[in-house]
Amino acid sequence: GDGAPAKCSIAFNDRIVHISSSANVTLKHLTIQNGRASGSDGGGVYVYTSSGDPGTVALLEDVLITGNSSNDDGGGVGVYRAVVTIANSTISNNTADDATDTAYGGGVYVSSESGSTLIILNSTISGNTADTKAAAFTTAPRLRSPTARSAATRP
Repeated sequence: GDGAPAKCSIAFNDRIVHISSSANVTLKHLTIQNGRASGSDGGGVYVYTSSGDPGTVALLEDVLITGNSSNDDGGGVGVYRAVVTIANSTISNNTADDATDTAYGGGVYVSSESGSTLIILNSTISGNTADTKAAAFTTAPRLRSPTARSAATRP
């Protein structure tokens, strides 16, 4: 093709990508937009490892994650007991909004569960909204972000 990223968009209430069951997945050159997680994390991408499984690993490289939402945590990306690397990517204009509780991480949410790790390299997280911690939120012990740029908004 012309080198433009593929677009992945969905028009009903569901997230775009769900990675689980000890998978090792690379997503490259994609636009992930208009996902909606209802009652769970990660409107655009959710990376999850079940209890007792070996770890799930995901690399998101040269990916635009935009216009996604969750009525729980992680409007753009949700990470639960998994290792996720985001490289050369943009996470923007995603929303985490919970009408009955506090939603965290409009751009990215990383759970505090053991095994949750987020690595951000040369990426931008901006223009995301959430009840609190709009750009990215984690209580995980392992967050490495040597080259991330972040700008958060709160309605």
